[in-house]
Amino acid sequence: MNPYILVLISIILSSLGQILLKIGANSFTEIRLSADNFTVIIYKMIKNPSMILGVIVFATSFFIWILSLSKLKLNIAYPLTSATFVLVSFMSVFILHEPFSFYQIIGICFIIIGIVILFQ
Repeated sequence: MNPYILVLISIILSSLGQILLKIGANSFTEIRLSADNFTVIIYKMIKNPSMILGVIVFATSFFIWILSLSKLKLNIAYPLTSATFVLVSFMSVFILHEPFSFYQIIGICFIIIGIVILFQ
């Protein structure tokens, strides 16, 4: 398979994993991290379907990323992962209904310009 397609799949899965983890993390707003309740938090994470799915999606992304690294130079492949910032930002707006600022749009434009320059 084309290594750039592998990177793209890894980016998409990594972004989806972030969204799933955020959905799962939203259920922990009342919990404060301390030594006393650490095991309770871990237990709740293990019982949370979004958390479990997020970890599975991340693990899949990781293995696909390793496959892409076996075929691409790291100094080409790694900068491409900046597209994850772009995708997570858009998914946060459309899936999580988070606000999107003008400065975020400018930052995303710079990331996209950087990716385009990388392929010149």
